[in-house]
Amino acid sequence: MDDSGISVESLQHDLLRLFNEWNTLGNDHPLAYLEIARAGPGQSPSAVIKQILHNLILRLEKEWASVLQRRFFDGLSAAQTAVGLSMAESTVFRKQREAIGHLAQLLYAEEELARAERLAHFYQRLEAPTYQQLFGADEQIDEILVTLESPASPWIVLLEGIGGIGKTSLADKIIRRAIQRRSFANFGWVTARRSLFRLDGSILPTSAPALSPEALLERLAEQLLEQPIASPYSLTRALAQLQAQTKAQPHLIVVDNLETLNDLDALLPTLRQLVNPTKILLTSRQSLDAEPSIHSTRTRPLAAADSLALVRHEAQSRNLPLLATADDETLAPIFTTVGGNPLALRLVVGQCRRHPLETVLEDLRQARGRTVEHLYTFLYRQVWDGLDESERQVLVAMPLTPEDGSGLGYLASVAEASETQVHDALERLVALNVVDYRGDFQRGRYTIHSLTRTFLLEQVIRWQREEGGG
Repeated sequence: MDDSGISVESLQHDLLRLFNEWNTLGNDHPLAYLEIARAGPGQSPSAVIKQILHNLILRLEKEWASVLQRRFFDGLSAAQTAVGLSMAESTVFRKQREAIGHLAQLLYAEEELARAERLAHFYQRLEAPTYQQLFGADEQIDEILVTLESPASPWIVLLEGIGGIGKTSLADKIIRRAIQRRSFANFGWVTARRSLFRLDGSILPTSAPALSPEALLERLAEQLLEQPIASPYSLTRALAQLQAQTKAQPHLIVVDNLETLNDLDALLPTLRQLVNPTKILLTSRQSLDAEPSIHSTRTRPLAAADSLALVRHEAQSRNLPLLATADDETLAPIFTTVGGNPLALRLVVGQCRRHPLETVLEDLRQARGRTVEHLYTFLYRQVWDGLDESERQVLVAMPLTPEDGSGLGYLASVAEASETQVHDALERLVALNVVDYRGDFQRGRYTIHSLTRTFLLEQVIRWQREEGGG
C-alpha cells in the first residue's frame, strides 16, 4: 500500500464493484478517487474511467479480456459466458478473478505514474526548500493542517513570526504535506520575498517585483487556471476565472513573505475574493490580530533539544564531526546566545567552518563582524527603520527587563514614559513580532527573544550612532 492508501487489493475490490455497476455507472463511481479518473473540462467522470478500463483490458491476455467483456460489458451470466467460451463455469469465475487481479496491477501502475506526474507538477510551483529536515515542527504543522483542511472558516490563516524563525520552511512543509495527502484540488505558491540571507553572511536581493494585486493574480492564473484567460486578456477576466475555479473546488494558496502592513493591506481585498472553499496561508513578520476573519498563529521557536538537534544535523552535513558529536553541555551556549531561531543556529554552524565556536558566539554577543552585522540587518533593520521614536524608546528598554518578562508598569518606569505611551508602543512591537506577550487577560508579561536582546544591546547602538552622525 502506498502513502495514499491505495493498494492492488483495494483496487481489485473497487474494480469488482465498478463492473457490477457498469451499466448504471454514475459520476460518483467506486474509482472516482483515482488521479487518472479526473475528468477535464467537458468530460464525464464515468466516461473517463470507462475509457481507461477499455484501454487497459486490451492489454490483458485474450481469454481474460473475453471473460470481462462478456461478464460485465455484455451483461452475461457466468453460465452464459462459460457456454460462449467453451469452458466450465468454475473456470469462468477463476479467469474473472485472475483478470481483475491483473487489471488491478495495470491500474495501480498507471495511477502511480499519474500521481507522480501530478505531484511533480505541483512541486514545480514551489521554491526549492531551504532545509533538509525540520526539527520540532510536526505538532504545529498538524495543527495548521487541521485548520486548513477543515471545510469551514477561517478561510485565511496567517503564519507570523520574527525573521529567520522558519515561517517559509513551515509553510513549505505544510503545502508539501497537503499535496501528498491530496487535501485540495489544486495548489498555488506566490512569494513576495525581496531578499535572501545566505549563510556566508551576505544578503542577496531577489529579482521578484513587489507583489501588487495585479502581479498576484497573474502568477496565480499561470499556476491554477486549466484554461487560458479569455481574450482579450484583462485582470478583471483573470479574477473572474480564478474565482470560478477557487469557488468550485477547494484550493490551497500560499502567499509567502508579506513583510509589511502595506503588503497585507494591498492584497487582502483580492485574496478574500478567492476563498470559500479555497484556503489561503500567509506568512509575515506582521501580526493581524485586529482582523477577526484571519486566523493568526505564531511560528514557534525551537526548544532547546530541537535547537541542538538542528545544530548537530547541520554540522554533520557540513562535515564538522567534532561539532556534530559534541555533548549538550558544549552546545548549550549556542541556544543561550541565539535561542531557537533556525536561521541564526544555521549561521553559527556555518561560521564554525572558519572560526572556533566560542569566537562565533562572542561575535554574536558583541554584534561584531560583517557576517553578524548582515544577520542583524536582515532580521531587524527593516523593523527598526519603521518604528517611531516612542516605539524605539520602549524597544531599547526591553533588555532591562527580566528574561521571563515584565508587566506594563515596570516597563513604563524603565522606559521613563507613561503607561499609555508604553501600551501603544507595545501593541505595535508585538504586532511586529519583536516583543512577545505571554500570559492571560488577568496577568500579562512582555519579553523578547534572546537574539533580539543581543541585537538591542549591541547592534542598535551602532545604528543610533549612524543616524546621529556620530
